[in-house]
This record gives sequence, structure tokens and C-alpha cells, in this order.
Amino acid sequence: MIILVLLVVVLASSFVKAWTEKYQLRLNYLLWAITMISTMIAYYTRSDVYITSHLLLLLISIYSLYSRSRMRNYIFIYLIAVLPFAFFSEIDFEKKLISIIATVVVLTMAYVRSIYDEHIYNAYADTNQSQNMLLMNAQEAFALHRMVLDDLGNPVDYIYLAVNAAFEKITGLKEADIIGKTVLEVLPDTESYWIDIYGEVALERTSRSVVNYSKAFDKYYEVRAYPTEQHEFAVLFMDVTERLHNENKLKHAMKQSDNANQLKTQFLKDINHRLRTPLNGMMGMMQLIDINEVGQNNRELFEAMVLEMKHTRNIINQISKYIDIQGMDFEYTHNNVYNLVVDEVKKFDLEGLDIKVEQSEDKDLEIFIERKVLVSVLRELVVNAKNHTKNNKVLIKLQNQHNRENQISNMRITVTDYGKGIEKDRLKYIFNEFYHHDFIHIYKESDSISIPMCKQMLLCCGGDLIVESVMNYGTSFTMILPVYTIR
Repeated sequence: MIILVLLVVVLASSFVKAWTEKYQLRLNYLLWAITMISTMIAYYTRSDVYITSHLLLLLISIYSLYSRSRMRNYIFIYLIAVLPFAFFSEIDFEKKLISIIATVVVLTMAYVRSIYDEHIYNAYADTNQSQNMLLMNAQEAFALHRMVLDDLGNPVDYIYLAVNAAFEKITGLKEADIIGKTVLEVLPDTESYWIDIYGEVALERTSRSVVNYSKAFDKYYEVRAYPTEQHEFAVLFMDVTERLHNENKLKHAMKQSDNANQLKTQFLKDINHRLRTPLNGMMGMMQLIDINEVGQNNRELFEAMVLEMKHTRNIINQISKYIDIQGMDFEYTHNNVYNLVVDEVKKFDLEGLDIKVEQSEDKDLEIFIERKVLVSVLRELVVNAKNHTKNNKVLIKLQNQHNRENQISNMRITVTDYGKGIEKDRLKYIFNEFYHHDFIHIYKESDSISIPMCKQMLLCCGGDLIVESVMNYGTSFTMILPVYTIR
């Protein structure tokens, strides 16, 4: 009966140890199975010597669950104290041989397991030592703690076990002054939520990453906490006070900028309404005037007034379009840009104009891009090229820009005319809305947007519009559209 109880103890211990140290699972099961078989053989031999020896073997097996290198000492004691009695006992030789073989096999397995355990333990210790060296020399502050629990098992404090040089630098606390002390002894003003967070890490064996305020240091810390040994945990943290202050300043500045933009937009809407209403009335009345009834001396003045009113109305229209751009919602879809450009070019009423479209890469390539912006800007650039080219030729060139991972990051679409070009000193004003109208001397009414508005649209969706010009050779406008990848 005693042997059966010991067998149950061994089996129960095997499950406990196997779950706590999974790498020993198979070896433990094999060792304990042989132990039980050899013990049953000893039991049926009805020999006190063998029963005694195998009881001792069972005890050694149980102990082997919770020991490492010392296991070899117990095997040696067993061989010296028990095995000689087995050789000199007066029982059947075959039974003796079977039992001795079983004993030797079990002891060999136990010895192998003890060596294996020692190897694993040393490897684990070396790994821990290397990790500790890295942590102690890390740029981030590091601290090792042990959680203090009350009688009910609730976390109430924690003890400093080790800290690195970065910890001393960031906190101003010296290792010699805090090791072995609790945080409430060192920093009585420590908030309870720090103890709660670390208690969860130490007791529930989970990792946590938080950003919180420390009253004791009057700073914000970004903290990562990890469980280590039982009721112990490691903490890596860094001071993020300045970063958070800068982020808050940036958010405040962005909020002020948004408010200013809203006020500006509202102001422009109001100005647009105040100017458009009387101007439309004046334009309506002037259209009722018969040009033939205007005297010869006043005809030039009348025509100049009409032209100036049209120019003013164009400016008001541009203000309206600018307001629309500010409130535009961008929608990115998959498009074959080459086919899209070719289809849009075909829609233009451009009799006698030779438009050539070139694609530097795969013409079947589809990319994720903002279609509305591309189409609107492309139309304006083609119309602009038509108005300035000399030989009725326009070139549209498509190029893909790649990042370091060889992925497409931007789409460049260049529209080139072969006109007289733009003077260098005036080129920098081409995207100025009001200078642009006076500069190109085009006041004819159009439903299209202007070149400056094209740049505004591209900027709003993360792109840009650039211009290059050579006198007597022509001008090239290049729109840069960001290409986004769906992950």
C-alpha cells in the first residue's frame, strides 16, 4: 500500500513539474514510467531488500523533480548503500537480474536528466546574465522590483532590487540609497495607480505599457513593465515630459490655425457675397445698354469698364473655388493613370492640337490615387498649354517615383508646351493668384480653376505643383500626386 501511495505521489509530482518546466515533459514521463515498472517488479519479488531499495529509488525520483546537479550525489549514495545488498541477497537469480537491470536503467535516466537539467539551468542563467548586462547598460532607465502584498494578497508597495545608471540619471536617486527599500519609503507621494499597474504585472504575469504622471518627480514617464520571477517585475521607462509638452503645443497651434482658417473662410464667403451681388447687378445693367448708343468718345471707356468688371468677377469666382477647395473631401481609388489621362485628353475640344502622352513604365499599372484632383488639375494644365504653345504640340509625360523599398511613392505628371516661356524673375510669382492674372494677360471667362488653385488643390491632398521654364523653348508644369498603399 505504501508503494502505491508513493507511486501516486510521483505521478502527481510529475504533472506539477511538467507544467512548470515544459522542456522536461518527455524525459520526466519516461523516467517515472520506468520507476513505476521497476517498483512493481520489486514488489512482486517479495524481497525486503528490493522493496526497500525501490522505495529509496522512488524517493530519489521525487527529489529529482526539484533538484539539479545534487541528484548525482543521491544516486551515488543509492549505489553504495543499497545495491550491494541486492547482489548478496538469497533470491532467484533471474528476478535479481531483472530488478537490478531496471534499477540501473532508472538511475541512468535520472543521471542523464540531472545533467540535462544542469545544462538548461546554466544556459538559462547565462541568458539572464547577458540580458541583465544589456539592461544595466541600456540608455533607458531600468529597475527591478519585488511586489509587497498585504494579508489578503493585494499589492500595497514594491521594493527596489536593482537599478541601472540611466535610472539614477533620470530620477536623481542613487542605487545605494534605495536598494532594499520600498517605493513608499523612498517616494511617499507615489500615486496608488503605479502600485496597481505593477501589481497587475507581477501577479497576473502580464506586460503593460503606459504613459503616466509622477507627482514625486513632477514629470511624465513612458513605462514598460514585464513580469520576471514570482512577485517580481522589471520596468523600463523614459522621461517624455518635454515630448508631451511639445505635442500639446503643436495641438494648440493646430487648433488655433484651424480656427484662423475657419475665420478666414467665413470672411471670404462674406466678401464674396458682398461683392458678387452688386457686381451682378451692374453687369446686368450694362448688358442692357446698347453699345451703339454709346458715343464714340465713351466707347473705349465703356469697353474698359466691361473688361474690368469681368476681371473682377473672375477674381470673385476664384475666391469661391478656393473656398470649395478648402472644404473638399478627398477620396482615393485605384486607377490606371495612363488610361485616365488619355481619356481626359480626348474630351477636350482641341482641334488641330497634337497632344502626345508618354508613360515611362508599365501602362497597365493601377495605383491608389485621388482621381478628382488629378482630373481637375490636368484639365487646367492642358488648357494653359494650349493657350501658350506655338507649334500646336503638347507633351504629357507620366513618371513613377520610388522609395527605398522600391515601392511607388509619388506619381509625376508633366505637361509641357512649346511656347515662348516665362522670364526667370517672373517665374516665382506664377502661383500668386492675383499676380497670375495680370501676368498672363488672360481675362476671358472660364469654368476651369486657375494655376494657383491647382497648386492649392495638390497641397491639400499631400501633393505639389512645380514649374520649369526656358525662354523660347516652353514651360513645363509638373504635378506631384502621392500614391498610397493599402495594407
